[in-house]
Amino acid sequence: MSPQPPPVPMSAPPAAAPQPPQPSPSAAAPSPQTPSTKKGLSREAVEQRSSEVETQNFFEILGVAQDTPTPAVQTAYFMLAKVWHPDRTPADLADLKPQIQRVFARISEAFQTLQDPTKRAAYLESLKTGGGSRAEREQLEKAMDSVMLFEKAAVLVKRGSLAQAEVLLQRCVEADPNQPEYRAVYAWVQALRMGDPPALAPGQKIDTYQSQISQLDRALADSPEFEKALFYRAELYKRSGMADQALRDFKKVVQLNPRNIDAAREVRIHEMRNPKPSQPQPSSSGLFGKLFKKD
Repeated sequence: MSPQPPPVPMSAPPAAAPQPPQPSPSAAAPSPQTPSTKKGLSREAVEQRSSEVETQNFFEILGVAQDTPTPAVQTAYFMLAKVWHPDRTPADLADLKPQIQRVFARISEAFQTLQDPTKRAAYLESLKTGGGSRAEREQLEKAMDSVMLFEKAAVLVKRGSLAQAEVLLQRCVEADPNQPEYRAVYAWVQALRMGDPPALAPGQKIDTYQSQISQLDRALADSPEFEKALFYRAELYKRSGMADQALRDFKKVVQLNPRNIDAAREVRIHEMRNPKPSQPQPSSSGLFGKLFKKD
């Protein structure tokens, strides 16, 4: 459990919200100022702050600069705590207390990090890699989790447990959709689960794997020279009867990695089945042929 934030200095224990006096029939209308505005807190402020605090970094949460000294960080914390401490929630904002608690939790988390020199230095480093706000940190954590899930999925694929692997790969794609390798392997495992295609007649084409080919297209749009995605797409083109497209991708794979034996074999097979016409030999019946013709 994280250490508790320092207690908020209070001049006296928070008292129950006083009940407004009942006005007499002749009394003037009460002031529109509510208890929440007296304490510097309003319904609009709570709703806005509770939504934006998840996207702010610790310095933004406390309203201080990155080079603010520790005593000033403490001052900023105590000023905010006097307003946002859940025990000070005005009676008319009682329904928003969960949101106020969430805001104060973020304020306390920010203070606990920035008032400690070691934690603060580490946090400043995390800002450089885009891990400053809570939302960014959560996204980073998801990305790290997806790495482990992907490794587990790879093991399952080798074991032939394709259904389990597909579930993990789907989670990887959802957690980190910008990772082309996750999308490529996910599409390939989906295709493998569909089984071998039927035998095709010469020139026959099928669209069985069109969804998976489209997924690989998107992966290659981000990484045009991603060998694995190119090879998977070539295989699916081949299964779909699209020989020209398959050969194009197989050739590009070989260009990228001459050691890809499977792709090189596909190119050789194509060349064996479709040999290039031999070049015609120059005719000797021309002028020079006559000049050098032997008797």
